[in-house]
Amino acid sequence: MAKRTATWWASPQIYSTVNSTKIGCMTLNTAFSMKNKQPGAVDIAKTGMWNGHSTGLIGGQNHAKIGVTTPGAKHYAIFGDLNQQGTINPPHCERSQNGRGGMFFVVQNEDLFSTLSKLVEGDSEPAKAK
Repeated sequence: MAKRTATWWASPQIYSTVNSTKIGCMTLNTAFSMKNKQPGAVDIAKTGMWNGHSTGLIGGQNHAKIGVTTPGAKHYAIFGDLNQQGTINPPHCERSQNGRGGMFFVVQNEDLFSTLSKLVEGDSEPAKAK
């Protein structure tokens, strides 16, 4: 399931990903193995809209940690406490946010989904091959 996120994006950056992006750091943890699973794309929102005004959504401009699913029949709003910061492939899987873990809340609610979708609507950080 693809996602669009607005989250603190700072060095070392984890760039937007596409469906085929390999996520090697998750496979190293046997408690949460991604074996035979594909996590899906993550599009990192760089700008968004609030009350008709453009707003910045990267590190230094806010400290948001929100997201929505895109596209799909089910509409989820996602809230968390992890920054988009660290690495997705070895070495250094313990780097930055990777090493501390975190919590996410996923809420299926069309009104909340619609509001958050509008908030994170805007430019995206690029996907970057690693």
